[in-house]
Amino acid sequence: MKRRSFLKACGMGVAAATMPQFLTYAAELDYGEAVLAKADGTPLRAVDIQPRTEYLFHYPFKSTPCMLIDLGETVKGGDTLTMDDGQTYKWLGGVGPKRSIVAFLAICAHQLQYPSRQLSMINYNPGKSDVAGGVGKIVCCAHNSVYDPAHGAKVEKGPAPDPLAAVRLEWDQGKDQFIVKGLYGHDLIRDFFKAYKRKLKKEYGRRAYKAAVEGQTQVVLAKDYSAMQVMC
Repeated sequence: MKRRSFLKACGMGVAAATMPQFLTYAAELDYGEAVLAKADGTPLRAVDIQPRTEYLFHYPFKSTPCMLIDLGETVKGGDTLTMDDGQTYKWLGGVGPKRSIVAFLAICAHQLQYPSRQLSMINYNPGKSDVAGGVGKIVCCAHNSVYDPAHGAKVEKGPAPDPLAAVRLEWDQGKDQFIVKGLYGHDLIRDFFKAYKRKLKKEYGRRAYKAAVEGQTQVVLAKDYSAMQVMC
């Protein structure tokens, strides 16, 4: 599908090389491209992604975490998701050899919980979740919001008003590499920066926390990124 941006649809345009204009809601925003990479800098391959395991990478900024999951089965997409303001968008589904790999901005749509180096309250739980009442869900244990990654991270339970923002992820079969090309859904980044400005400055640096990801972004196991993962 051809990439579009909500701003472009409004006739304003978004330049990938500059800081994009933030909106409270956006059907789709183009933040530029980045290749998913391993710790040694080589591209992440499909075989490197273990099924039903949560990975993290940062995009579109060096402080904004995203989760990557191989759900282990084909995720066709096509769901129509509705945001709190009434806008709708289509979930594009999974990518990779089995179309089973999905990615979302790992920032809860309720009160912006996110995985930090110290703690992660929002996680993919491949096993049985008492809060979710089932398996294979993304659960934010701060206030028990439950998202379904097989259907665009739509809200199944809890106070979250919107699905998790989806990462536009593409798989280049010839090169066997994954490329992130933007976000779509509810763009929470402006609110995230406002809520955690002091903490992000301390962790990443005064200006570095707003630095755009360029070229590639490293993928790590979520359990290795956060010192404590809370499952519920």
